[in-house]
Amino acid sequence: MKKIGMLVVALLLVLGVLSANGVMQSHFRFSMRSGTGGDEDEGPGPDSARVALFLADLRHTDATICEQVTDAVGNSWHWGSEEGAVGLLSDVSPSLEAQRDSLSHPVRDPRALKLLGSTLSDPSPCIRRLSARLLGRSDHYAAEYLRAGASDAAVRTREAAIYGMGTAGDTLYREDIERAAKDGQPPVVAMAAWALGASEDRRAVAVLVRLLTHSDARVRRSAAWALGKTEDKNGVEPLVARLRDDDALVRTLTAESLGELESKVAVSALMAVEHDADARVRRAVVEALGHLEDRKATEVLIGATEDQDTRVRIVAAEALGHLQDSRSAGPLARLLQDKSIKVRRAAVEALGNLEELHTAPTGLLDALRSGDRELRRGAAEALQHIGDPRTIAALGSALQHSDRETRRAVVHALGGIDNEDVTPFLIQALKDADAEVRKAAADALGERRGEKDSQ
Repeated sequence: MKKIGMLVVALLLVLGVLSANGVMQSHFRFSMRSGTGGDEDEGPGPDSARVALFLADLRHTDATICEQVTDAVGNSWHWGSEEGAVGLLSDVSPSLEAQRDSLSHPVRDPRALKLLGSTLSDPSPCIRRLSARLLGRSDHYAAEYLRAGASDAAVRTREAAIYGMGTAGDTLYREDIERAAKDGQPPVVAMAAWALGASEDRRAVAVLVRLLTHSDARVRRSAAWALGKTEDKNGVEPLVARLRDDDALVRTLTAESLGELESKVAVSALMAVEHDADARVRRAVVEALGHLEDRKATEVLIGATEDQDTRVRIVAAEALGHLQDSRSAGPLARLLQDKSIKVRRAAVEALGNLEELHTAPTGLLDALRSGDRELRRGAAEALQHIGDPRTIAALGSALQHSDRETRRAVVHALGGIDNEDVTPFLIQALKDADAEVRKAAADALGERRGEKDSQ
């Protein structure tokens, strides 16, 4: 295995608990945390020696590790000396904390900035992305280097520079990025479209609409995604036209963006392409319809519960839960027999969200006896919301389950049903071996007694 520098090791220590703020992560390798600002910018940034060492270490390590570390740079860690080093392994050097945390702050060292600027043309895509990311987080200090990179003769350098401008997360580089959107090379134009979306600036809508018809599919993908980020309804009609694009990822990103733009036009257009040949597109369409929460789409979503793709069925169940239309009770109940446990879990949750559903499907009682803890808990919650008195006996029997999490959920469910038949079971739960079960039962009995006294 190749040697990894100490700084990279320090970063990898936290990767297991970090979550980079991904942008278009499902379709592009563009993970970042956009913008600067906040407490993390108040400390000293890395000097040129630290930046040089960091780049050298990453240049000699595995490309996958390099990408993961780059994603983590710029995130804030709330451990270290100020928190008494809670959460760090005992043999980690305290000096590594300062080295690591310095990369969360803007780079201001002139020599470090110059080094990063020169590295925008590095042969390694990860190193270029890292350099651009650090420059983008450095406010106006890095402007001359990013603008120089955006004018470079090399396509890869221009692309990296525009990425850096996009990570700035503000309008400092808007005119530079819009110029890049007219570049003759698709990689640069695609990155410019992404950067405009990252800024969420509605002034970019006209540029993005124009890019939706670009000859390069990657550019159209970026433009379709970016229009959703602007949240401008002027993008709805142009996006609708892209639902039949030759490229499946364009159609996918278009559907996702339409889901973010509240429009009845979007609902009708999405319903018209529900049977797309690509499962990724169908998933995006169904999910978008769920976000738009228009009950006009209920029948289409019910049809999607029978899709051959498991993930389509999952998002269909979730979408029906968002719509809260009681007409979907039957189809969701059928999903309780699905071969996929994830589909069954989604169906259980959705059933609990349905309005005007007062009769519990028998499949929920079967789910309450499932070998899957999450499914059992979800079934209990759904039965609580439905409030069907005929399920009290089954819930009472579940108080004998060996899993305390299940018993807790059952007690909460019983407490939520307005029927005197639950009282004996709640009294029984007062003797449970688990303190939280006993407390939940006591609380439920207390609430019921208080309600009765107030009547």
